[in-house]
Amino acid sequence: MHNLEFNKTVEVWTVEQWIEMDDNPIQRNTEDRAVRASRKHLQKSSVTHSTVFAASCAENGRTYKLDGHTRAYLWRTGKLAPPENLHVVIHHVDKLEDVINLYKQFDNKDAAESATDRLHGAYRYFGLSAKSGLVRMGGINSAISFITKTRGFQYDPLVHAEKFIPALELIDEVGFSKAQFSTPFIAALLLSVLADGQEAIGFWKRYANDEGIKDERGRDGVQAAVELRHKARAEGRSSYAAEIRAITEQLLTAYGAFKKGHYVKRHLNRTAVENYIKNNNIVVMPEKTNDNKN
Repeated sequence: MHNLEFNKTVEVWTVEQWIEMDDNPIQRNTEDRAVRASRKHLQKSSVTHSTVFAASCAENGRTYKLDGHTRAYLWRTGKLAPPENLHVVIHHVDKLEDVINLYKQFDNKDAAESATDRLHGAYRYFGLSAKSGLVRMGGINSAISFITKTRGFQYDPLVHAEKFIPALELIDEVGFSKAQFSTPFIAALLLSVLADGQEAIGFWKRYANDEGIKDERGRDGVQAAVELRHKARAEGRSSYAAEIRAITEQLLTAYGAFKKGHYVKRHLNRTAVENYIKNNNIVVMPEKTNDNKN
């Protein structure tokens, strides 16, 4: 990311004014961060806490925090003694994308930021208030990264999670346990829900409740998925890239068998992820990557 230089002013504000200011559009999960910070660098008040940074946006006339979200939360909840006043360094920017890019620069200086933090920032930006353990966990990042074929610094939740938000909203409403969904299971869950919505949710509810059928006809798709989970756990197979692909593609086959009312008698064949995406007209990448999402 390029360094961004804007005109700056310094103002003296009350703590109450700072608390009331808009959070950054892609701010991560502040409450979770506050729990960790209150045990470490924000256990006690410090003179350094009285300097904070903000961005004033000409595009919409609003001012946003660039840092100090966690301090604001702890001051508001009475868990950290506030300073008498704050020195607010305000960057004067033209567009909302400048606010977001400046925030990223401040975040890059924060070694404690994790992939899960960035995912929650993307959720906030796209209006998703995640409640379930499954949707809040970092495994979502790994699944989306696998599906979109982005690795390491190529992957940015603010860019690559966008097309998955409708599926994540449906999944979040169910409240699945994260213990039953390793990366390939999350990937298959996301793809099937993007393809079929509530119909797919029905399959995964049965899976989560171990409601598969096994009889003289063989195994239904639900049972095949449950057995695949047990096998993957026993063999420790669900964390390597090749195995993530193999298990995801077997799960897509199991889901397809369930949809058709078919039973599986032998080994699960694989449904290629790329073919599944194409055949179901699923869009997993944004049509255009804007500058504010790089």
